[in-house]
Amino acid sequence: MRLNQQKQQQRRQRREVYEQYAAKYSDRSAKECDRIVACQLMDKLLKVRGGQELTQDELVRVARVLLEGPTSRELKQSKGKDASVAYVTEVMSVAQPMVERVQRNRRAEQAERSQRKRRERGMER
Repeated sequence: MRLNQQKQQQRRQRREVYEQYAAKYSDRSAKECDRIVACQLMDKLLKVRGGQELTQDELVRVARVLLEGPTSRELKQSKGKDASVAYVTEVMSVAQPMVERVQRNRRAEQAERSQRKRRERGMER
């Protein structure tokens, strides 16, 4: 019984995380909102990792949060768990390349700024 309560608590926490991120985008379509939430969660994890590629466990964590979103829950109730998982997989497959592209651009911009500063310091001497 204790394990079941623990799982329910974890689900509740993931749902709260989803709702916290999604609240800002209530004017968007459900699918777009899910994509934005996925992007933000992945971006946050990437920042914590210093821009290194996300691990499979981190991607699963993001997916679990998305599974607590309203679209995924509705799909699970109406068409089953497989439909819900397929939907989240599709959302993740769109969001992940977007986040990785933004991350690469950030690194390139940081490298460029750093190089520019070094050149400027070299000219001051």
